[in-house]
Amino acid sequence: MWFTVSLGFWEKAYGQQDSLDIAVQSTPPSVVGYWKIALIENEMTLALDTLPAKVRQQLTQRLKEMHSHSYFDFREDGQYEIVMGYQPTPARGQWRYDAANKHLYITNSTGSEKVIEVERLSSQQFIIKTVNIEDGRSSRLTLVPAIQDQP
Repeated sequence: MWFTVSLGFWEKAYGQQDSLDIAVQSTPPSVVGYWKIALIENEMTLALDTLPAKVRQQLTQRLKEMHSHSYFDFREDGQYEIVMGYQPTPARGQWRYDAANKHLYITNSTGSEKVIEVERLSSQQFIIKTVNIEDGRSSRLTLVPAIQDQP
């Protein structure tokens, strides 16, 4: 059983919105946009179920805080900026999306390319699966559109 941390109001909105998207969408959904994390599913969130209630509550709060400090900004010019949690410097580089294979390719500033599996892409939800190259562990992230924070 997955323990997930999500912003509950998004789930309700998407359940109702998805059918409307299909009816009115004239162009395919795009990766382009400013996305925030609504949900993370991985080994850490799975392990939360096994922890004592107080520890689980503290970690859940930390995950929520991490969500609020994370974003994925995919720009029309093929550039991206990603911040996960409290990292001091955003990850920047170039991106391209292969819709036929449902793969997002991101190339960082040093030229290293990472392939990200896209499970779902709509105007309301962007679900990606990433694999950590160091330990092979995977994470599933549900991203939702957001308004970009102003400096």
